[in-house]
Amino acid sequence: MVNTTDRRVVRTKKNIKRAFSELLKEKGFEAITVQDIADRADINRGTFYLHFLDKYDLFERRVDDILAELIASVPLDYAMSQTANACMEPRIVQSFAHFQKYRDFYKLMFEDGTNTYFHTRFIELLKNHFEQSIEDMKRSSNATIPINKDLIIHYGLFSFMGILKYWLDQDPPLSPEDMAKQLISIYEFEAARSIEEKRKY
Repeated sequence: MVNTTDRRVVRTKKNIKRAFSELLKEKGFEAITVQDIADRADINRGTFYLHFLDKYDLFERRVDDILAELIASVPLDYAMSQTANACMEPRIVQSFAHFQKYRDFYKLMFEDGTNTYFHTRFIELLKNHFEQSIEDMKRSSNATIPINKDLIIHYGLFSFMGILKYWLDQDPPLSPEDMAKQLISIYEFEAARSIEEKRKY
């Protein structure tokens, strides 16, 4: 049987995070005070400090929670194959379903270029993703990629961030399914152009 106290703790933390997310959208991080969060969550300041050190601690834990959910929903350990597009499409849909769920949060984070904690964690996550993707491709094709690995990672990383920023700025944005179709069409076009260029030489 679940302890009643544990349930209360979970519920209180959930209310604090909900209140913080609402306030973040309404007034921005810098303008938020602990009292604002306590009032919105219908708790006192003492209760807030039982769970979080300050608003910065709360923010960092919220970032970690959301990025952990992204990793869980789109695992990095997939195998590339000859049907790469079939493998990619559900992953793109899953990732943009996550971005859609937390669109307000990501939009705020991208608009605030001074928020180093989020940007550092997000870039680290994406770098790990692209690095894993390259290793998977190398293993599945037994091919040597003739381009500097770090260059490929940064190319993929900042291309994706640009695409995500564009998507976040649209009102309304394309659905996750439409984004998957659009991105796969771009990849197929680039692949076809690369083959055509090779044939010329």
